Amino acid sequence: MLNKFLSEKEDIEVRRAVQNKNLMQGLKKVFFSQVYNQGEVRDDVDMGDPSGNFALNKAFLAIQQDPHITNQELGENLRADAQALRQMELAFKSLETFKPQDKPVDEKSNPAR
Repeated sequence: MLNKFLSEKEDIEVRRAVQNKNLMQGLKKVFFSQVYNQGEVRDDVDMGDPSGNFALNKAFLAIQQDPHITNQELGENLRADAQALRQMELAFKSLETFKPQDKPVDEKSNPAR
């Protein structure tokens, strides 16, 4: 499905990339770090800025800049962000289709049997 819109060169490079587990994990961390790691609190790091958390940031902006936004609208925006994240996760999962498939071992029959 994905390779229908990739050029031949892009397809080759994507197939090469998905075979490199460290590269794929690194890319995923880079793409999602702004969402999954911002505003987190850990004991080995100074308190993070909670406005860095994508969900809290929406609420802070609504309170500070647009106090007329309703809870309904805020929830709809948060749901849309969550859906976008879900789609990104599914996109990463779909890259698995570019991995070469293990071919079953062809067991030759023994003519002596």
